[in-house]
Amino acid sequence: MVACYYFRILHRESTRVASMLLSLVVQVARTLEVFPPILNLFRTKYSDGRSTRTASVSELCEVLLALLAASHDTFVVLDALDECMEGPLLLTTINSLIENSVESCRWFFTSRPQCCDIGKALGEQSVNTVTIQGT
Repeated sequence: MVACYYFRILHRESTRVASMLLSLVVQVARTLEVFPPILNLFRTKYSDGRSTRTASVSELCEVLLALLAASHDTFVVLDALDECMEGPLLLTTINSLIENSVESCRWFFTSRPQCCDIGKALGEQSVNTVTIQGT
């Protein structure tokens, strides 16, 4: 399964880390036949119709990691990282997700090199870099 997210600078809400995580949670959850218990707890907490709270980045990460563990051969594509308005939080979140996700999950990122050096941010993680330049 492939889950994708595109950070669009012209759509302010799409430039937030929480929006990206929520989108990935929904995409991965739709492919599962059985939901992990944490997803049911999350849904109960935030979809009762009375709550005005929104999920935190750490809560969304926890749910996404549980879903990725229940999924098989998942590819996560995050496009235009440089358009995220929460750059440091994004890099910290990506690093945490990669470190804690199952081996069957693969990650693919795109970004302008001058704006976001994902390779440096991930440190010891295995990162292959491809430079593509238009003319």
